[in-house]
Amino acid sequence: MKIPSLALPTSAKTGQMWGTIAVLLITFANAQQRPPASSTQAMYNAAAASAEAKFRHIEENARRNPPDQRPTMLTEREINAYLASGRVQLPTGVRAVRFTGQNGVANAAARVDFDAITAHSRSSNPLLSLFSGIHDVHAVAHASGSGRQGHVHIDSIDIDGVNVPRMALQYFLDRYVRPKHPEVGMDSVFALPDRIDTATIGDHQLILTQK
Repeated sequence: MKIPSLALPTSAKTGQMWGTIAVLLITFANAQQRPPASSTQAMYNAAAASAEAKFRHIEENARRNPPDQRPTMLTEREINAYLASGRVQLPTGVRAVRFTGQNGVANAAARVDFDAITAHSRSSNPLLSLFSGIHDVHAVAHASGSGRQGHVHIDSIDIDGVNVPRMALQYFLDRYVRPKHPEVGMDSVFALPDRIDTATIGDHQLILTQK
């Protein structure tokens, strides 16, 4: 999965399956993530390091012929700790990103500065009036991968708890996001990297297999 807007470091490129979901949801997603307390900082550090090690394993496994087909499992804690660790450069205007997942459904939350995304571009279209200022945004999407292709369908977005009409979301995407990232949409299909054949959101975990 290609994630041009996340600017992942080389060692993290195998995190692109989850990162691509981030690109699709993060642009809107928001619910502020509190920094970990000092007593749990070590746990967050360990989880981020564990995620990085699993990403590295996926990269290395992709170079084997054939690759080990045993699944690699990333937990919510590992994914969120990795995002909070500073190893991933988030898109402009987006911070405090957090994911939860269960039974094929991903929930994304973040704090979003829409003025930073739109570069203070103004529009008289009332559909875009929602997308200004700094807000808490929450996104829900069905996401999966099979046959080396990822699929993401955005179910709903709410800003500060208010549901955003799908027409308004599509208009925002078309005007501000797709010119830079044409692969992003309400329904997206994309190639998975590193010979990832399947990607499954399970019970608070992401399960990847390679082939």
